[in-house]
Amino acid sequence: MIGTAGAENIEFIRSLGVDLAIDYSRTPFEQLAGMVDFVLDTVGGETLERSFSIVKKGGVLISIAGRPAPAKGQQLGIRVLGSSPATRQDLIDIAKLADDGRIRTYVQRVYPLHMASMAHERSESGHGRGRIVLNVADA
Repeated sequence: MIGTAGAENIEFIRSLGVDLAIDYSRTPFEQLAGMVDFVLDTVGGETLERSFSIVKKGGVLISIAGRPAPAKGQQLGIRVLGSSPATRQDLIDIAKLADDGRIRTYVQRVYPLHMASMAHERSESGHGRGRIVLNVADA
């Protein structure tokens, strides 16, 4: 598994199971990644566009931060998908993967509902480690 992060988060992404950790502030990921079967883009924009160059023919490029061009994917022989709302079954499957320890999550901070604007501001900053959670109801 390949992951990218800033210098301050390289060890953190290694702790999550990344085999090749690339400091995006020093080296463009496409110089080190080689050709891969699957890319999950979480940044969009220029990063999404550069991601096309490392997906093998027959591979998949998914973006949760942008809309990859289907025509470009077709031209390159790769499947491209933009994000869509998760189904109930998707969420069940993801929870099982987490329960089984196959994926790990990291929560940066939990905000109560009345602090939703602060949570939004934090998410818009584009910096930080892990997910930002908005607690809408106590269990």
